[in-house]
Amino acid sequence: MEHILGNLLEQEWNDIISGEEFKKIEKGMLDDQIPILCRKCSAARPIQDFPQTNLLGANAIRTNRILQKFERGGVELEQFEKQYGKRRADIVRQLIGNKNVCIFGCGKLFRDNYFNSCWSDLICAKYISDNRAVDGSVYGLAYIKPECLNEIDDLLVIIYITDTEPIKRQLESMGITNCIDIAEIYELFYRIDL
Repeated sequence: MEHILGNLLEQEWNDIISGEEFKKIEKGMLDDQIPILCRKCSAARPIQDFPQTNLLGANAIRTNRILQKFERGGVELEQFEKQYGKRRADIVRQLIGNKNVCIFGCGKLFRDNYFNSCWSDLICAKYISDNRAVDGSVYGLAYIKPECLNEIDDLLVIIYITDTEPIKRQLESMGITNCIDIAEIYELFYRIDL
């Protein structure tokens, strides 16, 4: 491997992004004279092409201003609801209205997309859970068992798997109803031109 950034199973995310190799790659993305492998990747694309940056432009992914526009006042959100519908506006309300976000499901869909496509900068989860969870930390997030989710106040669960219905039923049986399917979040940012 040309760029060894770290290991999410052994390190916190902040330790990795503050490391020398990560900093080298960041500098290389801005300076064509610095040789980095990332520029050669078939999936490489400018940051403004990530769909989750469409609300406020390219800098949104770094500063998490994507949803802050709606947090400042209700006018923009009311206009958004009129244009795009109540369910989409409710998703935005859920994303801005909960202090504690938990990702449910840390399988392939999560591993391939959450950090790599910068959804972490939009969702800002504090917790991760799934039916194999043990207490501890994974990917720099607190890894908790599903039965402990009820202990978290002001919780939003984002179901990060493809077959969400069994998990929705499981969470509802535990009294957890404040949930969003990750596909709804994808749809919101991929399909709507904001």
